Amino acid sequence: MMSRQRTWVCIVVCVGQLACSPRPTLFGQRLNDADSARAENDTTPQIQALDAAFRAAQTENEKAEALYRKAHALLDEHDDGQGIAILFRVALAYPRSNRAARAWLDLGRAYDKQGEAQRAEACYLELLGRHPSSGSTTAAAQRVADLRAERGEPAHVTYGKLQAQTSDATLRATLLYFEAAALQPRDPDGARRKFEALIAAFPLPKGAYSDEAQLRIALLLRAANKPQEALKQLAHLQKYDRSAAYVGSYTRQSYLDSYLLGAQILRDDLAQFDAARDLLQRALKRHSQSAIVDDLYFELLLIELRQTRDTCDAFAKLLRVTPQSKYRRCAALLCASSSAPTGQPDLDASSSRRCHDWLQHGSPLRTPMRTSNFTPKAAP
Repeated sequence: MMSRQRTWVCIVVCVGQLACSPRPTLFGQRLNDADSARAENDTTPQIQALDAAFRAAQTENEKAEALYRKAHALLDEHDDGQGIAILFRVALAYPRSNRAARAWLDLGRAYDKQGEAQRAEACYLELLGRHPSSGSTTAAAQRVADLRAERGEPAHVTYGKLQAQTSDATLRATLLYFEAAALQPRDPDGARRKFEALIAAFPLPKGAYSDEAQLRIALLLRAANKPQEALKQLAHLQKYDRSAAYVGSYTRQSYLDSYLLGAQILRDDLAQFDAARDLLQRALKRHSQSAIVDDLYFELLLIELRQTRDTCDAFAKLLRVTPQSKYRRCAALLCASSSAPTGQPDLDASSSRRCHDWLQHGSPLRTPMRTSNFTPKAAP
């Protein structure tokens, strides 16, 4: 009897869930039809379904979404004329939609692929002017700098000009960071001042690029043979490590890299081996599940190596904690005794160079030193 009652309860609950679960709207059904056709590489029914989705759309966002997908379906079929025309429609007829900013970026990229540099730049500038808070602005600004650099204007000059043309705080911070980064190869001191200005105007922990700027300042100071000043910059960055979670869903890579760089400076520039070891242990305690655990153990191994101690125990521990570590390939260089882990592949020329570089300089930093992220295809 109890078993039958449980069965009926389960049936009632399941039916209730099915009845209450939201059913796709007609617009959603037509988008699903388009996705199915796309999966089958069948463009005609895909476009027909997107036209039907546009007719069923109830909001500006829905209309823009249907048109945006249709534009890309046409671009995928190399119908650039219609695809570009529809992207313009999305950008101009639905300027408040979720797809408007991206449409301007895609227009720029479409013209870029055709070798139409002036039209491409004009679309990127429209994006920067009309939607300065969009997530697409970084790629647009970088590409404008690339295009103007091809005409002889230095990238840092372009980023400075673009800053003067916007009042959006987030975009200004982004452009200031890229201006400083572009200036760094030709004027390190000038770049450092701009990084410092960025941090002052958009302080940690909320400044979108301030953490990367702080790391770059430390690198510049180290290159200028000012290790103690570099360590102060890294200590300031590490002070906000616990706040990183409030900025994003994960710890920023620059916070993790600050420990690696700090340990490298303490060990290799100042020969302060105990301080380097303490810093790495602190990082391991705080970030025991991070992506740089093998790097932290490798840095500890290098302390042993610098002190002319046997590194086999340190290498074995590294592999126990991170069996798939990239440093596994360097076994022959890290532990030459009979107790070395077996089954390691022979070093090819590329791996050998990389291992020797790691041994000399330490773990590579992972923070992206962002400059440009788009390379257009050559025009046919």
